[in-house]
Amino acid sequence: MMLFDTYKYTFHKQLLGNEKGIYYLPHHDGGGRYYIENTLKNLDFPKFNSIMEMCSGPGFMGYYLMDRFNLNEVHLVDINCDVEETIKLTNDENNWNGIFHFSNGLKDYNGPKVDFIISNPPHCKNREEFNECTNGDINQENILLDENLKFHKNFLYDLDKALNDNGYLMLFENKGYIPINLILTLSKVSNYRLEVLDSGDIDDKTYWALYKKRGIF
Repeated sequence: MMLFDTYKYTFHKQLLGNEKGIYYLPHHDGGGRYYIENTLKNLDFPKFNSIMEMCSGPGFMGYYLMDRFNLNEVHLVDINCDVEETIKLTNDENNWNGIFHFSNGLKDYNGPKVDFIISNPPHCKNREEFNECTNGDINQENILLDENLKFHKNFLYDLDKALNDNGYLMLFENKGYIPINLILTLSKVSNYRLEVLDSGDIDDKTYWALYKKRGIF
């Protein structure tokens, strides 16, 4: 893969007090920078010792939380193997340990369980919603399109293989397309339950929600 169009997102001093940065290709930017600056930097978090970013792209949110809370590593999971090249650049420059896992959701994930999973998953559950969001831009399909909620269903079904009991799941979703009640309904097919701890609007279309995973019934 050619990296001539690689960009670098540098953490502003008001975020972390340093100039560490994350490399990315423009078409891999699914909104992580926006959520750092408009949500994550203003939130208090429960204590956790390990973290994963699902649908990570270049790992904006995962790296941010890893560095903010002085963790040794972050697990970055994505179906697009091209992001691994920019993850390597980010690791090398900052002496970070971002561990990339190529996986469709958690289907092929073989890494350890973690205490906290953060994700900005695809927001559109059909072509009509996708066209409303993107004007049909095919380059955004991997980022935004989750036809018939296939990703959400499989991810929530497999969540127990990656998230510890009493661990936390933070999702960024579209308010109109994938509300909190839908996430709770989809999670009921598994032998754990999600408890909503907190949530809030980001803008007129998107929201964040923090869930706690309770153990097997």
